[in-house]
Amino acid sequence: MFENYKTKLRASALGVYTKHAPSWYSQQNTNVKIIIAIVVIASLWMATGIFARHHKTAGSQTQALKVKVLESFAQPHQVTLSFNGATYPIRNVTIKTEADGLISEVIAKDGQFLKAGDPILMIDEKSLRDCVAQAKALLDRQKVNFASARALYNKQLSSASAFLDSKSQLEAAEAGYTKAIDDLRKTRIVAPFDGYVDKLQVNKGDFVSPLFADKIALFYDLSRLKVVIQIPQKDIALVRQSTSAVLLHRDKAVNCNIDFISKSADPNTRSFRLEADCDNKDNRILAEETAKINIMLPDKHQLHYVAKSTLNLEMNGEMVIKTVEDKTKVKVNTVSIVDEDDGGFWVSGLPESAEIITLGHQYVQADEKVEVEPAT
Repeated sequence: MFENYKTKLRASALGVYTKHAPSWYSQQNTNVKIIIAIVVIASLWMATGIFARHHKTAGSQTQALKVKVLESFAQPHQVTLSFNGATYPIRNVTIKTEADGLISEVIAKDGQFLKAGDPILMIDEKSLRDCVAQAKALLDRQKVNFASARALYNKQLSSASAFLDSKSQLEAAEAGYTKAIDDLRKTRIVAPFDGYVDKLQVNKGDFVSPLFADKIALFYDLSRLKVVIQIPQKDIALVRQSTSAVLLHRDKAVNCNIDFISKSADPNTRSFRLEADCDNKDNRILAEETAKINIMLPDKHQLHYVAKSTLNLEMNGEMVIKTVEDKTKVKVNTVSIVDEDDGGFWVSGLPESAEIITLGHQYVQADEKVEVEPAT
């Protein structure tokens, strides 16, 4: 009806003006009359457009925006927190020599698995065998001397001082012989426990000595691994409730025990160090690999599972979800993301049941009236 009114008004504008125009209008030539008529028509056209826009705006203010909602209920969910870290061997040592000499034979190879006691290399033992023979000869002579000194002392033919001197010489000879045997044993460098030779750092013919703290090899035990991760401050209170974790490595999940959580934060990152002990009997996981750890919190939480598209980021940095109360009014709820998967988020901060706006939430504000449609 309003459009018809505009059409009639515009069509009759020229005729109305011509009929009621002042006397000076009739005195103008044809071109001037046409220009005046066009100006009048354009002015009326603009005036009717402004009126129409005002009419539409006034009408839209009374019409509620339609939104789609999905009824959601809180449900128990065991929260899993995921972190990235690195794997380290449960035991690793740097093997050093305890004997002087030239390396006569290198038996083990880089990366080789050895049982405890298996040989890694041999140090030339010729000079040490001579030392053992000399120590044995000295020990035998001191035994004879001590036997003679004791016999004389028992017959009161020698002083107590002479007897004690002979005894001390015997004890020194025994100690010398024991040391010579021990030094000979040290020429055979062996694996301290079951593990891997990571890197040999000497070759046949090298001279090694404990005086120079010469390193022979790096040796790792990979039967168990220590996984080290850094826990952010916001998660440390939750993680401290847990005692177990799962190490995810390619297609394998390995159960781990949480052994240690630092009581103080790193001064640079403000995060807390956590160490987990993980089984690795098949030695599939290597040292210093990047690792993903899932920590299952012991208690289940009442949370809502929502689509990622339902969340809004406010200017103050808060995450919010908009819901409808009493079927008509919008409510803005500040929420926290507790857990997530590929399909959506597990959030806290909503009531036990809520009508979540799934479509149109970007265009409505708190306490705004809306018209609700169920989401399909």
